[in-house]
This record gives sequence, C-alpha cells and structure tokens, in this order.
Amino acid sequence: MAKSPKEMMAAMLGNLEARTGKPLAEWMAIVEAEGPAARAERQKWLKQAYGLGQNTAMVILGKMDGSADAYEDATGLVDGQYAGPKAALRPLYETLAAMGQALGADVTLKPCRTYVSLVRRSQFAVIQATTRTRIDLGLNLRGIECGLTPAKNLGGGDAITHRIPIAAAADVTPAVREWFAKAYALNAKSGG
Repeated sequence: MAKSPKEMMAAMLGNLEARTGKPLAEWMAIVEAEGPAARAERQKWLKQAYGLGQNTAMVILGKMDGSADAYEDATGLVDGQYAGPKAALRPLYETLAAMGQALGADVTLKPCRTYVSLVRRSQFAVIQATTRTRIDLGLNLRGIECGLTPAKNLGGGDAITHRIPIAAAADVTPAVREWFAKAYALNAKSGG
C-alpha cells in the first residue's frame, strides 16, 4: 500500500546516509557552504554536482527551510489547505472525506500539501481545494465511459481521470455518491 507523506519523508531521511554516504547534517552544511542561494538553483546544483535524485535533493532542502516539516503533521497539511480564503470550503472537505471513509474500512486518507488522497489498494480519489470557491473531487475511473469532466493534473499524478466540481453542499448529490462508490469499487477489482 502507498505510504503517507509522513512515512515517505521518514523513510527517505532514514535511508539518506546509506544511499548518499552522508548524513543530513553534512548535506545541509555542504549546501550552506558551497551551494547557490536560491532554492531552485540549489536543487539543480545538488542533482548535477552530486548526482542526487530529485526527491533526495528536495528532502535535504526541505529540511533546511522547514518545508519538509509540514509532512510530519497530517492535520496541519489539511489545515493549511483550508486556511485563509479557502476556509469556507472546509465543511465541504469534511463531508467528502467522511463519504470516502464510509465506503469501506480499508480507505485511508493521505494528506499532501495541496490535496488529500483517498487510498484503498492505491489512490482512487482525491479531494483538492482547487480555487477559493470550489473543491474538485477527483476520481480514478480509468476505462469507464462517463459524462464527467476529464481531470488534468489533479492530485499530483495521472491516476485521477475525472473530476466533479463541488462548490456548495447541494453539489454533493446522489450521483456524486454513486461515482465516488464506483471509483472505490473499481480500485479493488483492478488491483490499483
């Protein structure tokens, strides 16, 4: 089963020295002493100068600037998604998250920085506050003919094929519940 962002971060940090030959503190000192000032340039530099992978470079830099620490707190990730101008969308998120969890005891919510994945064997749905006034419920309905809007770049990958915009409680219709359940059911049959 897919790991949560917190589990992935812990695994990457736990394996950093074995994979790269240096502990985190040493990498941070190298970046401070020798690396460029801008984060994007630092990331590119770590990859080119030391042959580090994208994720490894991001973890090192994330620990340096504190951005990686957000992954330690799943609740904090969700709170961050629904802060400020998107705060009014939080009740819609809570409704959709509860609906997703009610589909089965095997559903896990996995918050990321900009969306929450719903995972069974693999990701079958995402809940993303796409705008200040709308949440997109993204569904993995691969191979299913339907009239739903195709999803592009929703949930950080290509698993999500369709989206349903939700701007108000009235948008959570029986049809939405049926599509949500369909994506959940398909995930068990396909094995991912």
